[in-house]
Amino acid sequence: MPYFAARVEQRRADAREIDLGDAAPEDVLAKPAFDAFPGGVEVFKNEVAAVFNRHVSVDDLGALVEAFESGVVIETGESVPSRDHVRWTRETPGLADAVARLGVGESPAGIASAVEFLLEGLHLHRRLNKERAAGTGGGRYRA
Repeated sequence: MPYFAARVEQRRADAREIDLGDAAPEDVLAKPAFDAFPGGVEVFKNEVAAVFNRHVSVDDLGALVEAFESGVVIETGESVPSRDHVRWTRETPGLADAVARLGVGESPAGIASAVEFLLEGLHLHRRLNKERAAGTGGGRYRA
């Protein structure tokens, strides 16, 4: 079980965007795997965007983007438990539908993975801003 899951007392853990790090240049220096590839961070970002594009249409996320434009802010990180991600799906217009379309099921850990994937994808498509949170592997997403 990943460290963050144990720390926030979750029984199940699925991969989340925070497991991949912020992909910021200062973080990459601590990740030799990125240094081994030409282009490092940009290759990583491009691959995340490519996977996002295969599974999600940004055009289908209009209600979610509008929610952020209306003031929604979501902060992710390794200390944020999956139950918070589940709560966000109930409170944020368009988020529950987008998560459901990814087919991750009902587990809180799967929902957390999907939420972070969607937020990062929207950030990479320049629909959301992301302020990186130092040391947490996450960030604050806003319009």
